[in-house]
Amino acid sequence: PDEITYRWAKEPPEIKQRDTGLAERLRRGCDKKIDNNLTYRLLEIESQDIGVELQFTTGDYEEYYETCEALTWELGNVLLSFYEKEKERIRGKKLTGHEILEIVSSDLALRNSIEPFDFLSRCMTAGINTLTIMAFESLQKNFFLMHDRSQSGKPEEEPEGKDEKVEVDEFVAGLAKSFGRMPRKPSEGNKTQEGLAEAIDTWHVVPAGTFQPLTEGDNCRDIELRIERNILREFGEELLNKRKLIEQLGIIHPNRPFEEDCELKHLKKVFSTRATEVRFLGCGIDCVSLKPEFLTLIVTNGDLLLSGIKLRKLRNNWEGKHQFKEFSIESLDKWLKRDDVLPAGAGCIALCLRHHDDVENLIASVIATGSIS
Repeated sequence: PDEITYRWAKEPPEIKQRDTGLAERLRRGCDKKIDNNLTYRLLEIESQDIGVELQFTTGDYEEYYETCEALTWELGNVLLSFYEKEKERIRGKKLTGHEILEIVSSDLALRNSIEPFDFLSRCMTAGINTLTIMAFESLQKNFFLMHDRSQSGKPEEEPEGKDEKVEVDEFVAGLAKSFGRMPRKPSEGNKTQEGLAEAIDTWHVVPAGTFQPLTEGDNCRDIELRIERNILREFGEELLNKRKLIEQLGIIHPNRPFEEDCELKHLKKVFSTRATEVRFLGCGIDCVSLKPEFLTLIVTNGDLLLSGIKLRKLRNNWEGKHQFKEFSIESLDKWLKRDDVLPAGAGCIALCLRHHDDVENLIASVIATGSIS
């Protein structure tokens, strides 16, 4: 993150092409919950001699839905209409996605009006996708995390009287179970009390979310407009199942959840030292919604992290289960070739493979950090 600089534009550029009213139509017609919260709108990425400079301004979710998600809805409607009209003619034919897009392209009015690499043409609210690597000197092994979104992973109940510290043997036992995958069952959708999970029946890196402020009114931009800060928050929300707590306390001040909760306080401490290294790998454009996707990496000392966090907290959340995979070139390559890994997650894995020697150096560095006092 030291190689990333941030620039702020006070006056948001006008968005010319927009499906005005889409957000409200989705609320009414699809019962979709869309809170018009503040977002960080990406305007420009500029390569520097060392690192990159990211320029942002304010945006909101309605702007994002009516410029980026609108492209997804438009494409979905056109493809559905195409199938209903042409299903008899195309039956038995193996058309690629590119071939189908060529056929229906004239019906994609909004998409045709937008240049994908013109960041000013839409509200570029960025996703942020993080490949997490945990290095364990105690096990002489390193692991990366993958998020199995095939089923709801309701957080396990904490047994009474359980010691807060996770011992190494318990961790190894948990990993043994993680390596033996349960058969995938057909999913009806991860509908829970938390809502409806996206990208069901896929795999993704974890944590992953949206690069956005937590506080109302963007009053703490000096804290929140940081890649590493967003990863810290998403880690707490997804891997520690503390989303509600972070939202409730963080809306007052973004530091408050990490001051009042013991596990979040420990997480921040580990993230704030040389026990954790954060890297910005790159940025891609989602081919459907044309939204930007930040691709990032964290390498953390697993022994130190789990000295203050229960292992079971890392295993699952309401969107699915987190699985530990042994870190190696062969394993990363295998995951890169799977067709059920989300594109942004595959991008993180591909860049990790490309810079594998550098990642190994980061692993050695965090393992050398023996304490976080």
